[in-house]
Amino acid sequence: MMNSKRLLLLSVAGIGFSATVGHTFASDDDGKDRDDRDDEGDDERDDENRNRASSAVDRGEIAPVASIIKLALAHTPGKVIDVKLRRKGEMYVYRIKILTQQARRRELFIDAQLRRVVRVK
Repeated sequence: MMNSKRLLLLSVAGIGFSATVGHTFASDDDGKDRDDRDDEGDDERDDENRNRASSAVDRGEIAPVASIIKLALAHTPGKVIDVKLRRKGEMYVYRIKILTQQARRRELFIDAQLRRVVRVK
């Protein structure tokens, strides 16, 4: 019972946050450790990344998160539990975590410019 409550909370929080922010979602996790918790001291870098991503959406260079979530759910039906936008060199990639209807977790990596699924885990 606890896991289903936690999952529901994560689902609602993730959707609510992405809807509030509009077109970017980032965390303070630097990816250098094995957890998804926020790391201290990353706020300035995250703000810079959010601003860069927001400008790219405004210029039409990358897709807004709402359209990427729609694409992800068309590819893999279920509930979105996490969304992150990462920059890989000159390329932006959305990572969407979905809990499928069969209760399996999938990660979709979507090219933010081409709006194409490039990898599924």
